[in-house]
Amino acid sequence: MGVVGLPSWLPDWAGAEEETRRADIPTLRLRAQELVDLVFTDDTDYLDALPESIEASVVTSVVVLSDALRDGTDVEVVVASRLVRRSVDSLLAGAPEELRRLIRHLPRPTRA
Repeated sequence: MGVVGLPSWLPDWAGAEEETRRADIPTLRLRAQELVDLVFTDDTDYLDALPESIEASVVTSVVVLSDALRDGTDVEVVVASRLVRRSVDSLLAGAPEELRRLIRHLPRPTRA
Protein backbone atom coordinates (compact mmCIF):
# COMPACT_ATOMS: atom_id res chain seq x y z
CA MET A 1 0.00 0.00 0.00
CA GLY A 2 1.82 3.08 -1.18
CA VAL A 3 -0.86 5.70 -1.91
CA VAL A 4 -1.28 8.28 0.83
CA GLY A 5 -4.89 8.49 1.90
CA LEU A 6 -5.60 4.77 1.58
CA PRO A 7 -5.01 3.41 5.10
CA SER A 8 -5.51 -0.30 5.60
CA TRP A 9 -8.52 0.23 7.87
CA LEU A 10 -10.72 1.66 5.10
CA PRO A 11 -13.70 -0.60 4.39
CA ASP A 12 -13.03 -0.05 0.69
CA TRP A 13 -10.22 -2.62 0.80
CA ALA A 14 -12.68 -5.47 1.45
CA GLY A 15 -12.86 -7.59 -1.70
CA ALA A 16 -10.80 -5.10 -3.73
CA GLU A 17 -8.45 -7.75 -5.10
CA GLU A 18 -11.37 -9.85 -6.32
CA GLU A 19 -13.05 -6.82 -7.84
CA THR A 20 -9.81 -5.90 -9.60
CA ARG A 21 -9.72 -9.32 -11.25
CA ARG A 22 -13.32 -8.91 -12.47
CA ALA A 23 -13.16 -5.24 -13.46
CA ASP A 24 -12.31 -3.69 -16.77
CA ILE A 25 -9.31 -1.84 -15.32
CA PRO A 26 -8.38 0.15 -18.47
CA THR A 27 -11.93 1.55 -18.63
CA LEU A 28 -11.99 2.20 -14.89
CA ARG A 29 -8.69 4.09 -15.14
CA LEU A 30 -10.03 6.09 -18.10
CA ARG A 31 -13.27 7.09 -16.34
CA ALA A 32 -11.40 7.84 -13.11
CA GLN A 33 -8.97 10.09 -14.98
CA GLU A 34 -11.89 11.85 -16.64
CA LEU A 35 -13.32 12.48 -13.17
CA VAL A 36 -10.00 13.84 -11.89
CA ASP A 37 -9.73 16.08 -14.95
CA LEU A 38 -13.30 17.34 -14.49
CA VAL A 39 -12.88 18.15 -10.81
CA PHE A 40 -9.46 19.72 -11.21
CA THR A 41 -10.04 21.47 -14.51
CA ASP A 42 -8.21 24.73 -15.13
CA ASP A 43 -11.65 26.33 -14.96
CA THR A 44 -11.93 26.97 -11.22
CA ASP A 45 -15.51 28.04 -11.73
CA TYR A 46 -16.47 24.35 -11.93
CA LEU A 47 -15.50 23.63 -8.32
CA ASP A 48 -16.87 26.97 -7.16
CA ALA A 49 -20.22 26.17 -8.76
CA LEU A 50 -20.59 22.86 -6.94
CA PRO A 51 -22.77 22.82 -3.86
CA GLU A 52 -20.49 23.25 -0.85
CA SER A 53 -21.36 19.81 0.58
CA ILE A 54 -20.39 18.10 -2.67
CA GLU A 55 -17.20 20.08 -3.08
CA ALA A 56 -16.15 19.28 0.49
CA SER A 57 -16.96 15.59 0.03
CA VAL A 58 -15.34 15.04 -3.35
CA VAL A 59 -12.13 17.07 -3.41
CA THR A 60 -10.02 15.11 -0.91
CA SER A 61 -11.07 11.72 -2.20
CA VAL A 62 -10.42 12.76 -5.81
CA VAL A 63 -6.90 13.84 -4.80
CA VAL A 64 -6.38 10.32 -3.44
CA LEU A 65 -7.78 8.86 -6.67
CA SER A 66 -5.43 11.04 -8.71
CA ASP A 67 -2.47 9.78 -6.67
CA ALA A 68 -3.63 6.17 -7.14
CA LEU A 69 -3.93 6.65 -10.89
CA ARG A 70 -0.45 8.14 -11.07
CA ASP A 71 1.46 5.95 -8.58
CA GLY A 72 -0.79 3.13 -7.45
CA THR A 73 -1.55 -0.43 -8.34
CA ASP A 74 -4.80 -1.50 -9.96
CA VAL A 75 -6.07 -2.59 -6.53
CA GLU A 76 -5.31 0.85 -5.13
CA VAL A 77 -7.21 2.44 -8.02
CA VAL A 78 -10.22 0.27 -7.18
CA VAL A 79 -9.98 1.20 -3.48
CA ALA A 80 -9.57 4.90 -4.24
CA SER A 81 -12.49 4.75 -6.69
CA ARG A 82 -14.68 3.18 -4.03
CA LEU A 83 -13.58 5.88 -1.59
CA VAL A 84 -14.64 8.63 -4.01
CA ARG A 85 -17.99 7.04 -4.62
CA ARG A 86 -18.62 6.44 -0.93
CA SER A 87 -17.69 10.00 -0.05
CA VAL A 88 -20.21 11.59 -2.40
CA ASP A 89 -22.78 8.90 -3.30
CA SER A 90 -25.47 10.23 -0.96
CA LEU A 91 -25.11 13.73 -2.45
CA LEU A 92 -25.23 12.82 -6.15
CA ALA A 93 -28.80 14.03 -6.66
CA GLY A 94 -27.53 17.60 -6.29
CA ALA A 95 -24.44 17.12 -8.45
CA PRO A 96 -24.02 18.22 -12.07
CA GLU A 97 -24.85 15.51 -14.62
CA GLU A 98 -21.27 14.92 -15.82
CA LEU A 99 -20.01 14.48 -12.25
CA ARG A 100 -22.86 12.05 -11.48
CA ARG A 101 -22.17 10.07 -14.66
CA LEU A 102 -18.46 9.67 -13.97
CA ILE A 103 -18.92 8.78 -10.30
CA ARG A 104 -21.53 6.16 -11.22
CA HIS A 105 -18.89 4.48 -13.42
CA LEU A 106 -16.76 3.88 -10.32
CA PRO A 107 -17.04 0.65 -8.35
CA ARG A 108 -19.68 0.64 -5.63
CA PRO A 109 -18.34 1.05 -2.12
CA THR A 110 -18.40 -1.94 0.19
CA ARG A 111 -20.77 -2.02 3.10
CA ALA A 112 -18.97 -1.13 6.31
